[in-house]
Amino acid sequence: MYCDRRLAGQPRWYSHEPADSKMRIPDEITKCVCFLCVQDNGAYRYGGTAMILTVKEGATDELWWTYLVTARHCVERAKNRYGDLYARFNLIDGTSRQVKLEDRWIFPDDESVDIAILPIFIAGGVEHGNVSNLMFANDYQVEALNIGIGDDLFIVGLFSQREGTQRNIPIVRSGIIASMPEEPLQDANTGNPYHAYLIEARSIGGLSGSPVFVAIDTHDSVTQARRTPNDAALFLLLGFIRSHWDLKTTTVMDFLEDADSKLNMGIAVVTPIQEVMKVISGEELTKQRKDIRKEYLKKKAPTDDTAFEDTPRKPEFTQADFEAALRKVSRKIEPEK
Repeated sequence: MYCDRRLAGQPRWYSHEPADSKMRIPDEITKCVCFLCVQDNGAYRYGGTAMILTVKEGATDELWWTYLVTARHCVERAKNRYGDLYARFNLIDGTSRQVKLEDRWIFPDDESVDIAILPIFIAGGVEHGNVSNLMFANDYQVEALNIGIGDDLFIVGLFSQREGTQRNIPIVRSGIIASMPEEPLQDANTGNPYHAYLIEARSIGGLSGSPVFVAIDTHDSVTQARRTPNDAALFLLLGFIRSHWDLKTTTVMDFLEDADSKLNMGIAVVTPIQEVMKVISGEELTKQRKDIRKEYLKKKAPTDDTAFEDTPRKPEFTQADFEAALRKVSRKIEPEK
């Protein structure tokens, strides 16, 4: 089971009030991530970020479904080199815990899409924020809120040089949307095209799989004119960090002593949230939710007030049935010598 009914209502950063001129990132958002790690020579080595995402299928649905979302390459590289992948979750008592993740990841059919999703159940005692699909920057939100080039955004994830000794200590990096996912890029491994946002922000090792949020300026006249009461989120989930570009410093800065060093070009690639939506609404996860919901509703349903037995009546046992059954269980009796 990985549904959770404890989450009710909208997250705390949903508001119909105008935003302050200076927007502080809510603690709920910084709590929505955990750090991915592997065991290397008896110690945990941290190398990626994952997000705890909750999903509600409809306004009348009582169940919330919880998933762990990260970059596909984080999962595949960890499995290929180390075998097992772990996640460190912060606990409400101030400590943390490494949890071995089951190998039940769901990947997109298109291998060029760098997304991995794992159905999970968050037990009591785990500290996590409530970020749900109500905050997705889907096609409707992008158009209605006029999201585009130059909009402010921020990334929440792992800084590999300071992951925290006792607990996850996520960092926040800011930037802007540099390019919308119009013309596709080409995946270096498969050669297939894929769509992505380009953002001006420094992506480094450890931020792969980090959620990227776009900040909505509610004071903007265009945004206010196109908003509705249901579009009151100040921050929307734009997608997940995939990669970045490096430039060899020898091509632009020959005076550097290390000829093999690289310069981060400051442009990161973000997998759009629409790709996550495709996997969540895909056949496999939809069937899982359907089966669990069916069992949940069956247990919750009232008992029928009837004296008739629920088990169907057995058909009449005929002479032919008796003879067939007898032949099946009988053995040949040899006469005594």
